[in-house]
Amino acid sequence: MKNRKTARRIDNREKVLKNAKEGRKGQHCLNLPDGVERWYPEKKGTYTFDVIPYMVTSDFHPDNVGEKGGYWERLRYWTHYIGRSVVCLKSVGARCPICEEIERLQKDYDDNADQIKAIKRKEQCMYNIILTDDKDQTIRVFDWSSFKFAEDFEKEISEGEERQAGYGNFPDGLTLKVRFSEEMFNGKPFLKASKFEFIERENEYEDSKLDETVDLGKALKVLSYDALKKLLTDMDDGDDTDSKPSKAKSKNVEEEENEDDDEGYEDDAEEEVDEDGVVTDEEDEEEDDEPVTKSPAKPKVKKPLVDEDDEDDLDIDDEDIDDVDGDEEEDGGAIPTAAEIMEMKKDEIIDNVLVPNKKELSVDKSTTELRRMKQKELRIYAAGLVQGDDDEDEEEEDEDE
Repeated sequence: MKNRKTARRIDNREKVLKNAKEGRKGQHCLNLPDGVERWYPEKKGTYTFDVIPYMVTSDFHPDNVGEKGGYWERLRYWTHYIGRSVVCLKSVGARCPICEEIERLQKDYDDNADQIKAIKRKEQCMYNIILTDDKDQTIRVFDWSSFKFAEDFEKEISEGEERQAGYGNFPDGLTLKVRFSEEMFNGKPFLKASKFEFIERENEYEDSKLDETVDLGKALKVLSYDALKKLLTDMDDGDDTDSKPSKAKSKNVEEEENEDDDEGYEDDAEEEVDEDGVVTDEEDEEEDDEPVTKSPAKPKVKKPLVDEDDEDDLDIDDEDIDDVDGDEEEDGGAIPTAAEIMEMKKDEIIDNVLVPNKKELSVDKSTTELRRMKQKELRIYAAGLVQGDDDEDEEEEDEDE
């Protein structure tokens, strides 16, 4: 080779390293503009940052923020792992072949539990932020597992002072001071937000800063239905066993995902811990007739947390948003009967009944608390509210007579 003469040289080392690094950190689910950095806490400690709202330009938004053109603080989305992390199409209000496959497998849940576990959906949440110690006031995208940040953050807002809900106001929002603590599972460290403080902003921002924010809806790398179906089929075709993977194989899939999606640790830790989340234990996989949302795990529990790629069992499972396939009108409309509610899906109850009729039905729980309830529990809760409203109407009619 030393004597070979050539005038052409190809050196892709930088590109290969960048692609490998981004792939391991789940970057293949995002398509951020040039120069925009995906941020996450790299080590335990306290970080302060301001959340800057962005203009919503998509017709569909998971938080039902209303007509496009308005401003919002965050974007929730979901991912599946099918040999690589991909954006769940439910994130954009479309049919998802992976969710459909999970729904099919759930008809025989006991036999398919491992396969469901391998491809189930996990929730992420993104924000445009500015680190308060950044003199250049650079916009970064904070993208992390909802289990590790957004879930507890929303709980803090819903249970705290009313002023805290204005954290994302512009320009006079509140600075977030967040402590990220290290927790362990099976000897593997992972970071999780453990304390939130809302303090007055000291930084001042020009109106032009709004124009620098990333349209988070457009930042998602969304594959087509057919492309996802092909990836899913190719993954199944690559199995040496039947359609149901063994427990050992499922563990290998999880370990591969751990290497693929983790971020915020040193290199040796990145290969062991998944960025996408943590769940409680194997029992969390077995739910009622229809698997539903698990209650979120507390930072310290008696039962150990399981592999980090499973943590999002604690928030919203695929079965819980099967009916988020489009924009939902929030004008309330006719309230269904208690019997009809007992037949409705979880998201239908929340988005079509409880949220738009919150005052009329005297709903005493926040949207976040509602989404954390199991489907059966939510049905009973909503039916009780509707029944109570019906009883009041009947009493008023009797009084009129």
